[in-house]
Amino acid sequence: MWLTAITFLSIGYGDIVPNTYCGRGIAVTTGLMGAGCTALVVAVIARKLELTRAEKHVHNFMMDTQLTKR
Repeated sequence: MWLTAITFLSIGYGDIVPNTYCGRGIAVTTGLMGAGCTALVVAVIARKLELTRAEKHVHNFMMDTQLTKR
């Protein structure tokens, strides 16, 4: 369990290593799945932080419009 969690999170302390080919294959697969999940989380967060088209339009309008004093 410890090896799987550490490999999935891409930490890889190296204190426990697989010795068999099957174990190494599982570790590689787990590492790739962890990298994919990390990329997915980063993409979702980036998408949430990105301005929508309407927000960009409003932002550009506000930057182009200058307020005059009365």
